[in-house]
Amino acid sequence: KNEATTAIQNAQVYIQKSAAGKNWNYTADTANNAGDADFVVNEVVDTDLPQGGWLHVWDRSSNTKQNYRYTSWVTKTFTFPTQVTGTATSAGTSTTLNSTGIGALNIQEGDTIRNTTDGSWAVVDELSTNSATTTALTGGTDNLWDNTDSFSVHRLALTYTDGDDLVDIPIFNGQTDTNGEINTTYAGTSLAILVRIRSNQGTPKYVPFQ
Repeated sequence: KNEATTAIQNAQVYIQKSAAGKNWNYTADTANNAGDADFVVNEVVDTDLPQGGWLHVWDRSSNTKQNYRYTSWVTKTFTFPTQVTGTATSAGTSTTLNSTGIGALNIQEGDTIRNTTDGSWAVVDELSTNSATTTALTGGTDNLWDNTDSFSVHRLALTYTDGDDLVDIPIFNGQTDTNGEINTTYAGTSLAILVRIRSNQGTPKYVPFQ
């Protein structure tokens, strides 16, 4: 709730294992190439991490972070959801993708989205019925959501470097409901956690909490 005790809907809640204060607990393995449907880390994954969740990957060479959802993992390999594709149905900007019906697709705020026409990528900030607001497109030829540009979600946006690019896998990452609430379960033992909460939708915008 805010200071007026009004419930804050769609606040992003992020819960991370705070292992000795480390933000990044895994590193990219070889063969993580742009367009791949999975991600492989060098380290054996902690068994108490959820079978479905999020990967946060820091690409050291570009100093950027990409987010990917996964539906399962085995030992060191995370498998992504079925690829979502579509096309811009009118001209947008570097941060606005107009596509009829995009809000009904399996896309969430935080997903990394690829402009497969010009080779750029961004992270989804907000979704509505027929458009998506993203971070500024980067890495492409014109870095714009042009009319008829194709997009893809649930595939790697970049090619990652073995042992150099870092990965964080949170215990939980989701949004509050109309009551300002969110629930999850954890199957491990008692442990220290780091919680981050932010909301940048609509007005007013809220200062992030940690």
